[in-house]
Amino acid sequence: LILFFITMAQTTANNRGELTTEKVTFIADTNSADRFLPRIAVAKSKTENGRTTIEKSFRPFEAADMTRVLDFKEVPDPPEDTTMRVCESGGSEGLKFPVRNVCVRGGYLFYFDVEDVDDQVRGHYVSYHAPPIGVVPLDKVDVATPPGGRRVFRDHAHTDAKHGYEFVLIHAPDGGSETTRPAAFFVAESLAQREKWLKALRCRAEITKDTKLRPNITAQSRHLDNTLPKLFRPKRAQKRRTAEEDDEAEDAETLFIEQAKKEFGVIDFHDDKWLNNFFVNNSDFDAGNKIDQLEQWQSSIKRGLRGAVLEQYEYFVEASGEMTTMGKEVSALKSMVETQNELIKEMKDIDFTATFTDGDEMDLLDSDDEEIEPTNKGDGGRRRRRQLQQVDEDDSSLSSDEEAAPVRKLKQKLRSGMSVDSTNQDHGNIEIPSWLDDVSEEISAFIKECRYTDATDLFFRAKNELNDILSLHDRPTENKLTKKQHANMLNMRNTLDTLSERMSGRLVEGLRRKNEAFKQAGKRDRSDPLSLMAPMVSPCCLNDDQIPLHLLVKLGKTQEAATAYAARRSLLLLESLHERPISGSGNVDLVIYAAQLSQSFFSCLAIAVEGF
Repeated sequence: LILFFITMAQTTANNRGELTTEKVTFIADTNSADRFLPRIAVAKSKTENGRTTIEKSFRPFEAADMTRVLDFKEVPDPPEDTTMRVCESGGSEGLKFPVRNVCVRGGYLFYFDVEDVDDQVRGHYVSYHAPPIGVVPLDKVDVATPPGGRRVFRDHAHTDAKHGYEFVLIHAPDGGSETTRPAAFFVAESLAQREKWLKALRCRAEITKDTKLRPNITAQSRHLDNTLPKLFRPKRAQKRRTAEEDDEAEDAETLFIEQAKKEFGVIDFHDDKWLNNFFVNNSDFDAGNKIDQLEQWQSSIKRGLRGAVLEQYEYFVEASGEMTTMGKEVSALKSMVETQNELIKEMKDIDFTATFTDGDEMDLLDSDDEEIEPTNKGDGGRRRRRQLQQVDEDDSSLSSDEEAAPVRKLKQKLRSGMSVDSTNQDHGNIEIPSWLDDVSEEISAFIKECRYTDATDLFFRAKNELNDILSLHDRPTENKLTKKQHANMLNMRNTLDTLSERMSGRLVEGLRRKNEAFKQAGKRDRSDPLSLMAPMVSPCCLNDDQIPLHLLVKLGKTQEAATAYAARRSLLLLESLHERPISGSGNVDLVIYAAQLSQSFFSCLAIAVEGF
């Protein structure tokens, strides 16, 4: 660094200086019409004897130049270097979308071959081993996405672009002689990545400044004779500096810091050794200049630290804002998750089923059943319900399970047809008749009113309906009850069984009491001497227990029905043995009466056995 300043002094004494500035530009690729290659525009200004000459030249873009490309200050930090698919011409094969490593620096979007990127270092500090294979200028461009919210453009739907989210950079010149550049298509890996890049590219498209390179220390050593006088002027004497002067001052600040790091940033630095070495190699007159230099370095380091602290503070403020936004989004997400959990709990109680019927389901119906087929859903549903109601009335008029089986089968077929229409409207659930909700209360009311026949008919109607519904639920089809409906059906079946036991108990108790009353009445009649004077028919012969006995058999209480039947028929046989004495004038009458009495007894016995 001391030799550097000796050279600076000699250059100033000779009134000679040189300044080199570099910026990024581009040229068209001769091998591909839709691609541009980056170049470095070098401008060297030389001052000699008061005359300044500027020499401009171009050189190829090298891999080491990527670390020197400066970004704009007026825009947010660029996104991290990442991989995207880039649209390239494949010749006869058409368009291709190979994966490239892309990055944004200043007003340009560079893309590299993935083999030229250091895989061990990712983010904003990626190392590149080769120059970029292409560049896209961002000045005067419009950033657009596929219309209609689609992921890719319609023309690229058959390419590899369908694996990501596509966007395009379209050059929009102001007019004049400027030609329109070809559009550049890129495909991001995710929607969030595309939105982040769209925001960064739109910010840089509005800036018309040049993209400069950080100065090279070895090449810029001669530039200090022009920049130092400007930096050391009193603040009040300085005019308002332009943007280019600010950039030059910043480059000088960076140069000072690099020089200080190079001289004092060694591991085995000792101030006494450095001071002795300085006076060995320099005279006492050079101490003043060295002091000014050290003070300048110190000021540059302070400003650099201040700028770094301010930059870190800005990052902290942005991070705090992001964390606040993230907290709000997390709260919103939490509320959404709670809402979804509630919806899931509600949806668990909803069972979307569909009823599929065989083609020959309606074969049991007559030819007139073709009229039942609905012209529309509403008429068909009402006709089938009317026919089902008629079938239920016919079912209630039957007196045995064997007679009711065909009708129940027909009713099940009709109800299956109704469920086909209703599932289309009720999301496929098995239809449950509304009259089943009050069937338990109606049966209980019939039992209290001793209307056992009506109670039994309604019981079997409800029992058959429940069995049909549960059997349809147990089939390996999509027709299923919800958990709540299935539990209600099981509870209703248990309730019906309880009502059946109660009704059976009342029927058995009624028959027992009636038989006991007939038995006591027969004893009183036989003990009364006046009963022989008037003809009498025993009430045991009325056969008034036929209906209760039949209801007990239907309810499955065959043992209780057999016991009550045997008790009544025993009373009837006992009455036949206690007939009045036979009286007559001749033996022929006695024989005839005895034969008739014997025939009556054995006929009664045979009927009793057959009925039992």
